[in-house]
Amino acid sequence: MGIDNMTYVMTCILAAGTPGPGTLAVINMSIKSGLKKTLPLMVGIIIGLAAVALLSIYGLSIIMLSSTTVFHAIQSIGGMYIFYLGIVCILNFKTAKLEENEVNNFGVCSGVIISVFNPKTIIFFTSLMPTFINVSDNTVSQSFYLTAILLCCTFLVHLLYAKLGNLSAKVLNNHIDKLELATGIFFISIATFILYSALTTTY
Repeated sequence: MGIDNMTYVMTCILAAGTPGPGTLAVINMSIKSGLKKTLPLMVGIIIGLAAVALLSIYGLSIIMLSSTTVFHAIQSIGGMYIFYLGIVCILNFKTAKLEENEVNNFGVCSGVIISVFNPKTIIFFTSLMPTFINVSDNTVSQSFYLTAILLCCTFLVHLLYAKLGNLSAKVLNNHIDKLELATGIFFISIATFILYSALTTTY
């Protein structure tokens, strides 16, 4: 593996490990419901990343970025959904129990939506990943190769987070409600920032 490849792998690991809606959802689910029930969410996140990757490879995401209206619409949709997840967490934090509360579990669909409508995902594929592509070679095959690396790194990092969350579940047994409340507040904060950014840039 060359230096550029290792640099890209490290970039993917840092991107996946940086706290965000997907990462926090994985940690939250693994602590509440265990590793097995967190897997659908993780698969959904990977599917969402793959979908955005395909858009990027075929140039559609560049079109979305060039149109501020489309891009801010995506920001707004993502922000509203993340805001909704935050509200659900807060409304259910008092009844949150280990492996008992199925009301606000995150599944495949939640993972897909969190990935697809996260502006950071689109920016990664259109701004960061292209810097690792050699324009003198087949750019499409390189894009697929780099996407595969990102998906593997993301899944492995989230698997590690889920495992650690699962192991810490017993220690946090009496604090699940606080975790649920913190998750809700974090989601609402991120959503508010996304919506504010979209609205203030548009107008």
